[in-house]
Amino acid sequence: MRAEVAIIGAGPAGISAARAAARKAQVLVLDDNLRPGGQIWRRNPLLTALPENVTLKTRVRVLGPWQEHSLLLETPDGPTILDYDRLILATGARELFLPFKDWTLANVIGAGALQALIKEGWNIRGKRIVIAGTGPLLLAVAALARKQGGKVLRILEQAPANRVLAFACQTALYPSKSAQAISLGFGAFQNYRTSSFIVEAIGQDRLSAVTYQDGDKRYHVDCDIAAVGYGLIPNNELAGLLGCRTREGYVVVDNDQRSTVANLFAAGEITGIGGVEKSTIEGEIAGLRSTGQCADHCSRQRDRSWQFAKILEKNFRLSPALKNLATDDTILCRCEDVSFGEVKQFHDWRLAKLQCRIGMGPCQGRVCGPAFSFLRGTGSSNVEPVPVRPPVFATHLQNLTPKQKL
Repeated sequence: MRAEVAIIGAGPAGISAARAAARKAQVLVLDDNLRPGGQIWRRNPLLTALPENVTLKTRVRVLGPWQEHSLLLETPDGPTILDYDRLILATGARELFLPFKDWTLANVIGAGALQALIKEGWNIRGKRIVIAGTGPLLLAVAALARKQGGKVLRILEQAPANRVLAFACQTALYPSKSAQAISLGFGAFQNYRTSSFIVEAIGQDRLSAVTYQDGDKRYHVDCDIAAVGYGLIPNNELAGLLGCRTREGYVVVDNDQRSTVANLFAAGEITGIGGVEKSTIEGEIAGLRSTGQCADHCSRQRDRSWQFAKILEKNFRLSPALKNLATDDTILCRCEDVSFGEVKQFHDWRLAKLQCRIGMGPCQGRVCGPAFSFLRGTGSSNVEPVPVRPPVFATHLQNLTPKQKL
């Protein structure tokens, strides 16, 4: 089956692109999750509703390019090939994890992961929770956790107070963002700490407490869950395999959301981290322009979303102090059980991988790769993309020899 417009990713950017493109073409949307919506619109049928001429297929993974204008897919029914005329990548982003002592204990999870688990029904009522990392996501996760009966003891923001205050003041230029920040911050003010981060997880089989740095002092707090996330990393592996040019880890696009590859568009977090408004407007532009429709009315909103993205990047850049959290015996690669001490002599990801097997497990370096880049990089926020080869995801050998087309 040939799709006029194929969209990879059913988050805000992908959904928005599908709605726009469906005005002129038959659209196919693929996503590897059970439900559409991505992280933000998960379990929200109103926000993820699609027109009749859009076909949505979930639990589908794109393993990589096949031939020109075709992709190799892993589906519940086996491997298949999809041919397309135009392709829109809206593959989103994942959390950046920075290792600290005993971060591999059970119930030390990502901040976004806690958000997703709560939305999927995890009962956290009465659980004592510490949320740490950076960015507005911490406040959103804390608000959701409190709403579901969790006891949020601390919100630890690694950025200093002056930059958090500057961000709060700058959001006044964006009324919707300002209102959202006020509502999220109101319930968090008492337990919110700046220039703070977890330095150690404590427990036997699972987490029982954390030690955190607050300025130049350290504190101990008993807790059941630690949710930690130091920003987002774009899921640009497929874009790289398809030949898209990237800059500082993000897919390069023009004003029409076109990549450097013909008939290939990109939208959302893979072009720059900026939140749901940026993702939806870029998705709309990609959907419109991929089908020859005018998108001039979107330019102003897209420009404002990019201005907000720059404000986020500037005020929540990572502190160099976070480079000191990992010691020689701290596990860096959980898949292959590689410690930081085994790879700290390397400044090159490929050499470290060849010598120590870091990044050769099921996640293929998605977790340890960006962490290695930050820890061994020269800048405070130097997180470079990890080179990738097909398949994009670990899969069974038989999935590399498809016998049918979708």
